[in-house]
Amino acid sequence: MRKLLLSILSIGFMMAVIATGTLTYFYDVEVSDNNTITAGTIDISVDGENPWTTSVIVTDDAKPSLNFCVYKLVCNNGTNPAVVYTRIDNITESNNEVTEPELEADPSGLINDLSNVTWFDLAYNKGEGWNVLVKEGVLTVRDVEGTWYELTTLQPDECVNVLFSFHMKSDAGNEYQGDQMQFDIVFKAFQVNDDGAPY
Repeated sequence: MRKLLLSILSIGFMMAVIATGTLTYFYDVEVSDNNTITAGTIDISVDGENPWTTSVIVTDDAKPSLNFCVYKLVCNNGTNPAVVYTRIDNITESNNEVTEPELEADPSGLINDLSNVTWFDLAYNKGEGWNVLVKEGVLTVRDVEGTWYELTTLQPDECVNVLFSFHMKSDAGNEYQGDQMQFDIVFKAFQVNDDGAPY
């Protein structure tokens, strides 16, 4: 019985080997060569400069109660939609020039905090009117330092006008004569699907 079982198994194995050797299949192979992934770009320009290197002199003759405006044109030069943010950063202040009226009001010569007596407002316009983000008379330049403000989303080749307005308070006295404030204006763009904070 055992020999019979072994014989049957041997015959079955040989038939399987023969059948495997004689079977054929239709087939087809398709190959796509040299496939690529190219990263898109996020790239903005300011007033046609890329990189933006021109310093802005808001005014060299600030006075109480007067407004001084800076307009900047920000364009999306990249291949992707981008959300554009802006902020004021790195404020530094100095006496710059000391006058007799200033010394009478501030004999120590230590009061030079123009950022605390200068109102700041911010708005943008994509051609459909001005959208105000910071209203005048609410926050000073010092108040907004380091705070990111979301402007708008720009499609590729789209631009936005941005208005920065500075208004020295009407009650700023002689202690501020000749004083100077310097700061950075920063623009930053992020891809549209980036939900992270703009830092």
